[in-house]
Amino acid sequence: MKIFEENPAYGAVWGVYGDRPLVDDGVVEWVQVLYGHYRATRKLGPARTGHFASGAIPRRVIDEIGAFDERLLGQYANEDHEFSLRIAEHYPVTRTLSVIGYHDDDDQLSSILRKLYRRASSLVPLIFKQRELKPEREATHRPAEVAAAFLATVSLPLALVSPYLAVVPVAFLAWFIGVDLPLLNYVRRTAGWRMVPPSALLSFVYGLAISAGALSGGLRYLLDVRFRQRYRTPAEVH
Repeated sequence: MKIFEENPAYGAVWGVYGDRPLVDDGVVEWVQVLYGHYRATRKLGPARTGHFASGAIPRRVIDEIGAFDERLLGQYANEDHEFSLRIAEHYPVTRTLSVIGYHDDDDQLSSILRKLYRRASSLVPLIFKQRELKPEREATHRPAEVAAAFLATVSLPLALVSPYLAVVPVAFLAWFIGVDLPLLNYVRRTAGWRMVPPSALLSFVYGLAISAGALSGGLRYLLDVRFRQRYRTPAEVH
């Protein structure tokens, strides 16, 4: 409320998730929470996306631009991303450490991989629609680390062609580690060395799931007109 009083033009104020899980369900959940906290706290101040569970929106904003798009049905419809980007398209938005919420995050690897794949696929039309906002810059898993994990994996067969070509996947793996190094250093400082190896491994696997979802969504974007128009505004529908 204080931030809104000092900045009446703001369309939303987002808090962040804390650096520990609400319920400790193991390593996978710890990695989820640490990554989410790290990414959010690296981008305080002006923001494009946020967590509705730890944020606030003035009623006037909803009256002016509408609320959630009720046409976006399904578990991985990304209606929260669409709405937060719609707010950022019309109003200044900020992220603050003044509000910290503790989250009982996913703790099953299979569930996370499925979620990452389906959300990445579903987000493709929205990313193209909101190019000026570049929503991928605030994602928990950034494009560079996703691309590095994907390229390191698909280039592995080169080592079968010639041992010298093994340098290609090794180079991509080094790129991945370099991109992830600040985050891994944060994990080490916050949770200790024991969390660094599983964090790096899970980040790599998550990158593969996201890249697979993005490729699937890109192909669908090219072939399916209805999919391309998934995030049309109400005015565009009519």
